[in-house]
Amino acid sequence: SSRSLNPMTELPKGCSRGEENLAKLFHLYEQFAVGTSFFAYRGEMLEHFTSAILELGEQVKKGGEERAALKKRAPFIMVECFQNILRHGVSRDSDSKQGYFGFFANEHYLTINTINEIERSAAVPLAQLLDSINEWSEDEKKERYKEIIQRDTFGPNGGAGLGLIEISRKSGNRMDFEMEDKRDGRTCFHQQVTIGFKSEQEAVNRISFTQQIEKEMEQE
Repeated sequence: SSRSLNPMTELPKGCSRGEENLAKLFHLYEQFAVGTSFFAYRGEMLEHFTSAILELGEQVKKGGEERAALKKRAPFIMVECFQNILRHGVSRDSDSKQGYFGFFANEHYLTINTINEIERSAAVPLAQLLDSINEWSEDEKKERYKEIIQRDTFGPNGGAGLGLIEISRKSGNRMDFEMEDKRDGRTCFHQQVTIGFKSEQEAVNRISFTQQIEKEMEQE
């Protein structure tokens, strides 16, 4: 039919909460219309998602020649951020790890945001590691990376340390994060990694915005 449909007034009568859901959808669209691409997933994290995230990263790095070397690193960094959810995350039931993975990209920058629960006992060591990495020079990062490899420390902390150091090295930016204690004795770990495609572009902290999106996804 060529007749235009007004989704806010002419929804099928059997549509449960249709107007409310569509209003939220349009609101989200307006928020992200300024970006080149936006992706958000909340739910069970599975190893085989890695290939799909790699393909998404390949799309993000296309277009524009400014800081092309950084754009080429986007797929690797996105995969490493996802892998860190698998490394740090704790299982709730049936060994499934729940979390949030998303990114926002425009011509200026790419932000990768992740949310997952960790054991509260791991929160302080992880925060200390991230603070240290953010303070290290490039030479120090290389040396620490070599030390971990030479020690053959590939437990939960060692493997995660390698991934975090590589993310920091390849993104060229600090890693922003927040920790939020939960009632069940666990801690919610929010992390953001930014790649600036234009040298004058400052990193934009989207952690609070991501928290809002994740909570809306949980409720709906």
